Amino acid sequence: VIGVSAGLLTLGDPVGPTLPVPPLARAADAGWYRFTSVPGTTGNAVIVGHVDTYVGPAVFYSLYLLRPGDLIYVDLGAARERFAVRSVRELPKTQFPVSQVFGGTGKHQLWLITCGGDFDYQTRHYLDNILVSATWQPSEKHQSKRVVKHSSAHSASRHLVIKKTGAKHLGKHKKSPAGLP
Repeated sequence: VIGVSAGLLTLGDPVGPTLPVPPLARAADAGWYRFTSVPGTTGNAVIVGHVDTYVGPAVFYSLYLLRPGDLIYVDLGAARERFAVRSVRELPKTQFPVSQVFGGTGKHQLWLITCGGDFDYQTRHYLDNILVSATWQPSEKHQSKRVVKHSSAHSASRHLVIKKTGAKHLGKHKKSPAGLP
């Protein structure tokens, strides 16, 4: 298990070219972009979280350890949506696949995003992103089509749980600015 069991904040719309992120005071929580699909519905649902802060690891510090087949659960009040990881990639921020992550799709897709790679001490930013794609895994009760409205994703009862079910990862995490392993 990568040890993620976190609250899920609602994040607003982009301001210019910048996307909002959870406040550093809430670095243990992830954030869902309300302008993306509700997890479990048709379209791309996007959840972001910090990798670390100046005081240590944050909610998505171990996101790079996920492997295809690992499970992600998003609790939306009374509903729990299950996703299976399809891929985990590290790529330069300049090569971020904006249209793939935020564009339209007929699939039920979940994206988890955090920072990764080397840390640029001059700009105070990581140079890469860790990007996890996951596909919705309907349960037996989801046999008929259903529609979940944004209002069903009430912020007081949302939760994110990630379970590591695959083989151990042999790679290592790049050092954070806090100098943590």
